[in-house]
Amino acid sequence: MNNDTEATYVHDAYETQTIDGEVQYTSQTTPKSSDTTCQVVLHPYVVPIIFIPGIMGSNLVNGEKRVWFPPNAKWGETAHILGTLLFSGVFLGATRRQKQLNPEQTEVSPDGNIYIKKRDIKLSEKEARARGWGTVWWQGYGKILVYLEKYLNDNLINLESADEFKGTEEWKRIVDIDPESTLAKIKELALKWAVEGQQKENSNSNLQCLSQDQFKKMARVSFPVYACGYNWLQSNETSAQKVIEIMQKIKQQYAKSNYPKFLKFIIVSHSMGGLVTRSIIHQGTLDADIGGVIHGVMPSSGAPTVYQRMVNGWEGGIASVIFGSSSKRLTPVLANAPGALQLLPFGNFRNKGKTEWLNIQTKSHSIAMPSAGQDVYEELYKKQGVWWEMINPDFVDPAGILNKKINGKNTSAISFYHDNIDIVRDFHNVISNVFHNNTYAHYASDENHMAFGEVTWIADESNEQVMIVSPEELLTLGSTANNAEIANDPFESSNEETTQSDIEGIQPETEYSASENPYKDNGVRMAQYGNNQTVTFKIVEDPQSPGDGTVCYQSGEDVRAEGRTLKQTFLINGYDHSENYNHPDVQLNTIYCIAKIIDDFVENC
Repeated sequence: MNNDTEATYVHDAYETQTIDGEVQYTSQTTPKSSDTTCQVVLHPYVVPIIFIPGIMGSNLVNGEKRVWFPPNAKWGETAHILGTLLFSGVFLGATRRQKQLNPEQTEVSPDGNIYIKKRDIKLSEKEARARGWGTVWWQGYGKILVYLEKYLNDNLINLESADEFKGTEEWKRIVDIDPESTLAKIKELALKWAVEGQQKENSNSNLQCLSQDQFKKMARVSFPVYACGYNWLQSNETSAQKVIEIMQKIKQQYAKSNYPKFLKFIIVSHSMGGLVTRSIIHQGTLDADIGGVIHGVMPSSGAPTVYQRMVNGWEGGIASVIFGSSSKRLTPVLANAPGALQLLPFGNFRNKGKTEWLNIQTKSHSIAMPSAGQDVYEELYKKQGVWWEMINPDFVDPAGILNKKINGKNTSAISFYHDNIDIVRDFHNVISNVFHNNTYAHYASDENHMAFGEVTWIADESNEQVMIVSPEELLTLGSTANNAEIANDPFESSNEETTQSDIEGIQPETEYSASENPYKDNGVRMAQYGNNQTVTFKIVEDPQSPGDGTVCYQSGEDVRAEGRTLKQTFLINGYDHSENYNHPDVQLNTIYCIAKIIDDFVENC
């Protein structure tokens, strides 16, 4: 090594873990005329980061056929989107959709797209795929995977810095370097990570920058970033078991070598991935191996959005086309998918302190459900023969898959759906109060991204007022049909396939919006009262609760409910639900929380 530092260029090696868990360092090459020193920072410990995505965030195959590989583009790129969707087979009718998105026949695929720019991280695509990055939707999660890999490893330390603090610029935003700048940082972070007037006792009232000692602990650790896709159609309990198996294999890889020493995992979850994570915690298999958890926009106690979509179809955007823009197309998938149904509101869901979240209104009367003590699973999710039922039995089994299974226990297709609701209830009861003892979380309460904190049916009384005696009568009005007439679905045909000509002329920005979709059941129900009089109820399509466009603040803030012992929660606005981890404020908050977790179990420097 040349000791003449003025004539020597110094650069850092990039550390990676191989597929077998061995550590290797990659150095830059330079001309012989350039006197170069490569400095290697040796980390005595390894803490794998496990990222668990939300519903629809994992790529699925049925046999060799790709049945769920969401396109990595937005509606603005219409031609690309339509072509991608057509050739990936998502333009299917209800029958084919039920067959292909069958929880019993689908599994996670590791073959999703991975786009890594060498200027961001030095991790190769092969190494990233070995860490599961190909199992998740790249547009939704690629940025956070790259960000974590970059700022927890390659861009953590800047050895060339002339300052006493050797952290990179991103870390300077959250580390206490000097008293004067720290006060300004705390003020800025408080604005980004909470909304004025909504700070709570266990939120950011004690928000502090990281100390330099806490940062130094980070420098002692290597953080390989993994993604664990899962079959979101299956029960989240089953998904948790499979993620546990993956984590056990990862630990075994690092156990082959004494250096660096495996310490613990840190789990970072998005949306429904938080429910999977809480099931992992409940199962207890990895109790000694999980150092902490970070939940992002988790529907902690479920989401009324699920009921809304069941009766009204998926509202707007790519998901409406892919998943089902009508109740007829959506029901065969969701009704047969325990994992998706587990996003329904829990029995402990609270809407502004109340249990009720489903409203029925006329000009003279109104009633809300579920009332305190009411069994939401039996008296709402399973309820049949009422005009406001969540599930139309005629839509559950268009492919006849369930009818072939009918036996002494299950006497009809709808009975299999009832079994799934039993699975939902058991899962909710088990995890409703389960959180890791070193948990951090963030959610949104954004008026620019409204969500369904409640669902409302309103009577159309434009011609005649509904004359009933009591609010309770609204629940028992006779049903004239399971659903109002549904406009023809262009993706239904005699052979259940769709050709290029079938989709020509479709304008996604208009025909798949929440209010102007001619191909879906618009949430209209007919009911009888009095002397064979009829009334039309329409579901309110405009969400009324601040949130992130999918998860309402009521469910997001359940992590703060009485009795919860989370270390810290944050209210971060400014994004749509699926874009949560693409937001820079969320990304910075994530590495901040990881550093706080590390402080709890890494020994002092």
